[in-house]
Amino acid sequence: MHNFDLQCVCFHTHLSMRQFSYILTILLSSVFLACPGDTGGSGSAGGGSVPAPGSSGSGSYVVIFDSQSAQTDANPNFKVVNSPATTIDTLPAGPTKAHFTFGGWFTAKNGGGTQFTAATTVSGNMTVYAKWDPILTAKVGNLLWKRCAEGQNNDGVCSGMPKYYQFCTDGTPSNCHNGTTLFAGPIFDACNALNSNPAGGYAGKTTWRVPSLAESQAATYCSNGFSAQNQACNAGSATPTLDPNLFPPTLPAARFWTRDLSSWWVIKYDASTGGNTSSQNEAGMGTYDPQPLDPSGLGTGWHYLRCVANDP
Repeated sequence: MHNFDLQCVCFHTHLSMRQFSYILTILLSSVFLACPGDTGGSGSAGGGSVPAPGSSGSGSYVVIFDSQSAQTDANPNFKVVNSPATTIDTLPAGPTKAHFTFGGWFTAKNGGGTQFTAATTVSGNMTVYAKWDPILTAKVGNLLWKRCAEGQNNDGVCSGMPKYYQFCTDGTPSNCHNGTTLFAGPIFDACNALNSNPAGGYAGKTTWRVPSLAESQAATYCSNGFSAQNQACNAGSATPTLDPNLFPPTLPAARFWTRDLSSWWVIKYDASTGGNTSSQNEAGMGTYDPQPLDPSGLGTGWHYLRCVANDP
């Protein structure tokens, strides 16, 4: 065993004091410290003893894994490569973050620079950054829902306010709906646009459309269970009655369009009204809505929109 020598801890690039202190603490507590002259492969925190970075010119380097505000960080969050090795042994266990998928490690933030893998040659101390890709859709049954309402940012957390839409611009439903099929109008156009923009369709789908009332009701999620007898969420269910793991926060009293004219036209996911409510009388002033709704009726009323696609 080597005696610890401060010359063993010499980095070829600058580390922050927090990173340096963290690594030094582990080094001081290690049973074995590899100094210049030792041979060895890559090391990692949590994997037993941690080889110490070597002195200048020794070929011993630290790779720090920055998880970029993850709920669960990479484990371990750094690895050490000791000469004669030139790569890390394996990548750490990936981080996790709600509403995002992990897209790998990169030498710059937000997926910039070049991708870092277990085969990447390490020639100096470095920090690599997690790339996060927003989850764009939520599967309920055999349907894919767009997680964000139209008008919101498709950034994983659906930031921004949703946009209000009319069913038919001139207030005459028959100009947009023939009794069985929705074929025109602002809500039809908004969902249909997703089939060609971006190229290949939003999230790779080209079947985006306005949901039916039954499809909208099927997306209901009761956090405290569903009462078949009352056809409503049990008391104590959270509002809005949508699965928060699938859909980012949705305004509980917001009304969303459906394509149906034969029954009801809009739906809102509100536990206080029995899980979800749908009524031709839902137009009017929305107490919890951020903007007043057009009180003249559904034909000219303004409501939110979340599109759906068939899967497959």
